[in-house]
Amino acid sequence: MPRSSSAVSPTSISSIADSLTTLPEKTKEGYTLREAVAALADPIHTALERGYSYADIAVILHDHGIPISPASLKAYLPQKEQPKRRTRRPRKTETLPIIEAVSTPELTPEPVEVPAETAPAEEAAPKKRRGRQPGTKTAAAETAVKPATKTATKTAAKSKAAPRTTASKGRGRKKQS
Repeated sequence: MPRSSSAVSPTSISSIADSLTTLPEKTKEGYTLREAVAALADPIHTALERGYSYADIAVILHDHGIPISPASLKAYLPQKEQPKRRTRRPRKTETLPIIEAVSTPELTPEPVEVPAETAPAEEAAPKKRRGRQPGTKTAAAETAVKPATKTATKTAAKSKAAPRTTASKGRGRKKQS
């Protein structure tokens, strides 16, 4: 059955609005643990700086009627804002004005040829990389190059992979037979 709506007069709307805006501020009757710890954040931080542990502070709070564990106290305590670290600023470099080149023969330097024997080597050192590099041999590849004896070949051919000894505990995908 649909609910019928009742009509409200404009005078009652304005009187209700006036009474709601003139209400005094209501005092809070109780705080949650999180709100209580947030309200006591500064004294708690001071106690921590003086060497008290979260367990010590939790006992003090419990004695004053706030039952809280040290772990909850640590989780609920807002972090104290740490001063920002000073970072290094890049050196200021002077920018020199761009000078347009003048094409006069007396100001243009002539190219100088340097003999190949006195020219410095301009090869850059190769970057060091981790892991196996292409074109390098590993220890396993070096042993494979050595000639194998007849006994070693037979033994290697007979070896099999060890069977799995751990049983599945029902996690993940099921084994397909």
